[in-house]
Amino acid sequence: VVPTCTVLSTDCFARCNCEDNYGDIDCSISSNDLTLKKRFRHELATVLQSSIHQINTTDIRTSYLKSWIDGLDSITLNPVQLSCASLEVVLNIADTLMMHSMSIEMPYDDVAGILGSLNAVCQTVSCST
Repeated sequence: VVPTCTVLSTDCFARCNCEDNYGDIDCSISSNDLTLKKRFRHELATVLQSSIHQINTTDIRTSYLKSWIDGLDSITLNPVQLSCASLEVVLNIADTLMMHSMSIEMPYDDVAGILGSLNAVCQTVSCST
């Protein structure tokens, strides 16, 4: 934690310290609503993970991967709304998508969304193990 971040700093990120009973990236959501949003995003992540695992690996198509990558991007759009359990699911999804994309030699530009999702999650979510 650093006391200040300058505009030119590329290695630090501002983070709000919310008052009691508030959360989210800008402290605009009540703790109860944030808990509901975390549950919803976790459900979305587990459904996406399930759909990815249901398809036979020999049937993987670029269009499927692009759709799944877009889904992952939507789920991680506001990573403050991810629980620690969701983080584990998101990392599993990202790993699976990377493996599938390599197996069909998918172009980097199509895979870059996975890295964006991981970057957003890693900068925002902190879980104690």
